[in-house]
Amino acid sequence: MGLPWSIEKILGWRSRYEAVQRWATRCEKCYSDDRCVSGDFEDFFLAFMVVCYHLRDFVIETGGLRADEIDRLIQDNEAMRICRDVCNRSKHHSISKASIDDLWSLGREYRPWPDGTPAIAHFLVAGSEKHEPLDVVRECQRFWDGPVASAGLTEPSNPFARH
Repeated sequence: MGLPWSIEKILGWRSRYEAVQRWATRCEKCYSDDRCVSGDFEDFFLAFMVVCYHLRDFVIETGGLRADEIDRLIQDNEAMRICRDVCNRSKHHSISKASIDDLWSLGREYRPWPDGTPAIAHFLVAGSEKHEPLDVVRECQRFWDGPVASAGLTEPSNPFARH
């Protein structure tokens, strides 16, 4: 039997929102001038997508938005529809109801530095569009900043606050 609390959920949606921010920072640190400087990007990107999309569940459970409200916001945002597909396929291997593309592709391409030094960058193909994965990460971050700032999410009580 576990304890009545756990660090990943003790502050409700706020715990997962902060995790989204940390994973986005990890993705950003893998890049410099649109070129990858770390072999960790693929793992960080996929982890970001999973944590980012599943913030939805925490917002529904602890933030005061209904599933239909948050799902409508997600459906209206291309980056979050991509996030949903990447999250679900990276977890389940295949998906039957894609938001954009069940056959999305994450790949690498050669982008030399201006001085000719070899370098790589990543791309994401979803639907008929080629995207910069880091741009998708940034757009997903901005998406969550909207409901946090304007939807009046219920702030979880802090069990560590001094009264």
